[in-house]
Amino acid sequence: MYSKISYNDFANKLPKNLDFKKHNLQAIVCEDPYLEIIFRNKIKNDFKSSENESFRLYSGDEITKAFVEDNFLNLSLFLNLEPVIVINADQIEEDVLELINAKNVQEMKLVLFYKSIKKNIEKILIANHFQVSDIQLAKFWEGPKLWSFLIQEFGLNVTPEWTRYILENVEATTESFYKMIHTLKLEYGHDLKNISPKEFFDHFEKEKYDQFELVQLYQQNKQKFFEVIEPKVIDFDWTLGFSMFMQSHLVKVLYPQEISAKEKPNKYELSILNYSEKETRSSVKESLKFFSKLEIMAKNRDLFIVDEVRKNLLV
Repeated sequence: MYSKISYNDFANKLPKNLDFKKHNLQAIVCEDPYLEIIFRNKIKNDFKSSENESFRLYSGDEITKAFVEDNFLNLSLFLNLEPVIVINADQIEEDVLELINAKNVQEMKLVLFYKSIKKNIEKILIANHFQVSDIQLAKFWEGPKLWSFLIQEFGLNVTPEWTRYILENVEATTESFYKMIHTLKLEYGHDLKNISPKEFFDHFEKEKYDQFELVQLYQQNKQKFFEVIEPKVIDFDWTLGFSMFMQSHLVKVLYPQEISAKEKPNKYELSILNYSEKETRSSVKESLKFFSKLEIMAKNRDLFIVDEVRKNLLV
């Protein structure tokens, strides 16, 4: 079973929309790492409170044939199978997914988190009785809606004045809102209703790194792009989120068929189609490789990440 669902509807319907009695095998496609964290925590917390069980957590690169056979298939029939969450499921090979047809795996509760999903993988999952939830993210003009969703999720009470200041001064992305909410909670706690935002924003540097503008700059002038991100790249959290966003973008450039089939693609999708036509596949794959490396360096808090970016300024 495959369904597209907006990020806020998916979160609001948890845990009911993950009906493990009907579909104990779940796949969630979400390219936004911050929303994935929210979903993952809600699933774990809701399941623990209702079922009194804890999920085991694995990464996709751990899920090999040998791992599945040792940990999922060769278990005693009398052993209680703990539910499992797998992040970075994009790294699981097709032949490993086929093993999920085995009886023991069919009986366990399994949730796979994908950043993106190819059609062949989607078909395998559906054939193997997975419920596939494809999360539709906020559009770049839906900042107010995204902000409202996040403050509700994190229990932050704000006035309309705070919301206006946030939307005027903070980049309308999950990453920027996520970091801002945690900054405000550390500074003031959960309730900002009796606090004026003016003093805070007098000392707050307005965010100038719009992801979609950076994508356009990268496609038009890579040299200028690297000049712009060089001073920002040492912010590992920002670089992690942006490098993952760029990988998702470049995968769409490599495989634009779904966008091409749309009757009315939006402005961003049209830019993907244009770039896909003019750029060589080998060049796009090199870019994908670069941002994948950047993601790993950001995760590892590698200080040489600045040098990695500067290399491109010397080309």
